[in-house]
Amino acid sequence: MRRRGSRRLIIVRHAQSEANAIGSLHCTVPGPELTEQGREQAEKLVASLADEDVRSVWSSTMTRAQQTAEPLAAARELDLRVHDGFKESYLGDLHDRRDAEAHEAFDDVYASWLVRAELENRCPGGGESGAEVLGRWLGALDEVVVSLDDGAAVVVSHGAATRLAVSRLAQIEPTWALTHHLPNTGHIVLDEEDGRWACRSWGGLRPGL
Repeated sequence: MRRRGSRRLIIVRHAQSEANAIGSLHCTVPGPELTEQGREQAEKLVASLADEDVRSVWSSTMTRAQQTAEPLAAARELDLRVHDGFKESYLGDLHDRRDAEAHEAFDDVYASWLVRAELENRCPGGGESGAEVLGRWLGALDEVVVSLDDGAAVVVSHGAATRLAVSRLAQIEPTWALTHHLPNTGHIVLDEEDGRWACRSWGGLRPGL
């Protein structure tokens, strides 16, 4: 049981989107909506977080993230707070592609960010660098933390950006973070301990175990 006065962050990957269903690397705002399965996943998220002391609900500016967060915000009678910093990585020329070559190209760039800390790398055609993604995401999270006096804040974001940022924030071994994808509505639980954020759960697992 957590002590009174402690703070928790629950970082959720959005539910299944229309882009997920067809394997598209869609990465611009506002982006596609949730599928019917995704809407069901968003409703189930409400029940899965029923025991959490949720004080605020945040999402990225992307439609799929907002649609995932809305049922939870409504159930807790909270306003949904939307922040552009939590959006997915922009992939330049790889945007909206579905082919294996595009996925492999992004995987290579992403591994260079996460494992080799080559944060200046970017996807071709004006994609964001790892440093840009990390900077805006963690900057947005700072706003969440400042606004949270106690209890939990839920942030609905996106798989790639979330794993990159949280692995840095909670000092998770990079290769472990790279190989442990978050499923749709999978979430990471971080507790504040002695001035740092400790990972309690990453999609139901403890990192490094």
